[in-house]
Formats: sequence, structure tokens, C-alpha cells
Amino acid sequence: MTSFERRLNTQTIQRTLSNGHATLRGLLGRWMPAGDGTAGGAFVVRRLRTAIRGDYLNFYLAGQSIAKVEVPVRSGPIRIKVHEKYLDDKALGDRYLEPPHTAERGDIDCWIGNAAPRCGLEKRFVDEVLSQNPDVIDVEMALPGQTALRMDIVALEKAGDGWQLVFWEAKLATNAEARARAEPKVLNQRQRYLDWLAVPGNAETGLDAYRRSCVLLVELHALAQDVNPGIGALGEGIRAVAGGAGLTLLNDIRLLVDARGDTAKFVENGHLQKLEERGLPVHMVKSAEDLVLQVPTCA
Repeated sequence: MTSFERRLNTQTIQRTLSNGHATLRGLLGRWMPAGDGTAGGAFVVRRLRTAIRGDYLNFYLAGQSIAKVEVPVRSGPIRIKVHEKYLDDKALGDRYLEPPHTAERGDIDCWIGNAAPRCGLEKRFVDEVLSQNPDVIDVEMALPGQTALRMDIVALEKAGDGWQLVFWEAKLATNAEARARAEPKVLNQRQRYLDWLAVPGNAETGLDAYRRSCVLLVELHALAQDVNPGIGALGEGIRAVAGGAGLTLLNDIRLLVDARGDTAKFVENGHLQKLEERGLPVHMVKSAEDLVLQVPTCA
């Protein structure tokens, strides 16, 4: 079962970096925090996003998990695991292997190169959105107890004197889950989220986890600066919540639709209207300017 608890030990990461762990240094050196402003997303420059889980980090290339960095809560060495298909593009198995801690820069670039052809258009769209929104704090977020239910984007937005946590589901306008003659599947995804949120204690559990995530991101960013002094800054909201600013949770999800190549059909065929009539807040991306997350007009 997925847990929201955040127990990442950044002291162990610091100690490992000080001991010259080349693979960890290489991964952190390729971390591109959200809000970099890169046209087309970090994917086009082969840089990685990172997400904090329970006691490990995931490094992603447009939705493909390049490496999982397991960090012991108390003592012991970190373990880095990479799917064998990224270590060797001819591999046919489904194992996660541990490369040597001395993996060179070219090795990691090779993993990224092997992963790039597997990055789907929808995940590359999500990566573009990250480039334009510095307060995205998580991707591929799995809800505890909800098998295969993941939120594509978790972001902070200003709310009064504090900040609000917002979950976004991203779809291409051509994705059948967002357009259907009957009931679009994305509405079922939304209901499953609302059902999870209705369970007593779940909302506060999520808030506690992301308050902790903000603190850990600030700590991790400081360590990454030693590896890559030119790393981009973290978002204002991440730094504010890490410093104790108030945090609330939006009691719904929002849908983000990439309609840059199919805007007219998505609207004219009634797909947008159907979603809005059922109360689902939808933000349509019709141009590059729309990649900046906004409160949907129907929210």
C-alpha cells in the first residue's frame, strides 16, 4: 500500500555526496526543478524531475522513472535502482538493477537516452507544464489504498495569506478518457479521489505529507546546489510552506487538457461541455501561454 509519509533522510544523502558517490551526484546534477521556463519542457534538454516518496527519491524523464534512490531512515548505505531497459536498450527483462556507485556522467546520459523514446506525448505535456509552473511539488502521485490511481501533477497556488494544494489530472484532447459519448473515464477517476478524500483523516494526512515534502525539497535543493551551482530556484510557495506558511487542500481535482492541436473538435463535439456540466473544473491549453496553471472558469 502506498504511504503518504515522508521520511527521506537528507543527512544520509549529504553524507553520501561527501563520500564522492558519483551516481548520486550525477542524478542530482541533472535535476531541473519546476519553473525552469524551458520551451518544450526539461525533456528537450534531457534533464530530470525529482519526486519525494516515503523514504526514497524518484528521478523522472517525462514520466519515465530513470532511477529510484532508496535512503535508509536511520543507517546504512543508499541504494540506487535502475530498470534494466534503461541500462541496456536491448534488455528484455523487467528487473531493477543496481549500477555501480561510480557510474560516470556518460552512463546516466545513456540511461536517459534509452528512456527518451518511451516517453509518451501525455507525459511530455505534463513536463512542459512543469517548466512553466515553479510551485509544482510532485508528479505521478499515488493515493494510498487506491490501486493504479495517480494524480499527474500536485501544485501549490496562492490562497489568501497562505497556499492551497491542488491535484491536477492531465489529458490530451485526443485521449478517450476525457472524451466519450457516454461517461468519460476521467469522471470516474475524479470520483475515486473524492471518495478517498471523504475518508476521515485522509485530507490532513495528505497536507502533513506535503508540508514535509516542501521542507525536504528545500533541504535537497541546498545539497544539489553544491553539485550544480546553476540549478534553478524552487518556487515561492514551496519555500513559503517550508517556512511555516499555512497550507490547505482543494476538495476536488482539476483537469488539464492539451488541446493545442484539437481545440475545435474537443469543444464542438461537446466533450468540454459534458465535463463542465458534471462540475469538473477544466483548464484548456490552447497555446503555449495556457501552460501556466490557472483556476478554471468553472471552478
